[in-house]
Amino acid sequence: MLAASGGMTLPFAVRALRQTSGRGQAGRAWWSDSGSLALTVALDPGASGLRESQEPRVALATAACLALRIGREIPALAGQIGVRWPNDLEAGGRKVGGILTERAGGVLLVGVGLNVTTDFASATDDIRGMADSLAGLAGGSLGEDAPGRAAGWVCEEVERAVNGLTTSDAWLAEAWNRLDTLAGCPVRVERAGRLTEGIGLGIDADGCLRLGVRGGVEVVAAGRILRE
Repeated sequence: MLAASGGMTLPFAVRALRQTSGRGQAGRAWWSDSGSLALTVALDPGASGLRESQEPRVALATAACLALRIGREIPALAGQIGVRWPNDLEAGGRKVGGILTERAGGVLLVGVGLNVTTDFASATDDIRGMADSLAGLAGGSLGEDAPGRAAGWVCEEVERAVNGLTTSDAWLAEAWNRLDTLAGCPVRVERAGRLTEGIGLGIDADGCLRLGVRGGVEVVAAGRILRE
């Protein structure tokens, strides 16, 4: 692995033109094709001023920054892309991207998968039933090498997300709460084999999901949201 080898100057990014064994949250498989962007940004948390306690929020912060950037880059999608806690991008209940972070020694890896011009013809039925692409949502072509162009602004938004966390910018917490697609919706979250059901009440400044449950409010710091 490049990040573990120590032979690269941080930060750097690696883009896969085609993935054959992508990995998503909790080790689940991630499917993609040549129209999908698969990019990993490797950075030094210490040099970035990122504290260990802030690292769990990097995926959420990146999702919020990307949702806003997509609206600027593709005006037809302005206001359509939201954040599905803790690390997904979606529109109309359909997934268009995801972010996965992990440590490799002293390096933080921020992996971004984005369905740019993805063709789902060869995808499995479950993926076709829950995913969409930016091109499909925009209703037209995004131009030549759209995934390549998206790679550039994804790198910029990862940097913006980390900077927002390290400087405690209030706009970032406001953004992920405003973009929360689970707000007001029934939510089922799985944590260590335990299932909690409630109504989404937004995402707090610490990046935790707030759930209205019988007897009050439960704050969820980590977990897997189950789709129906």
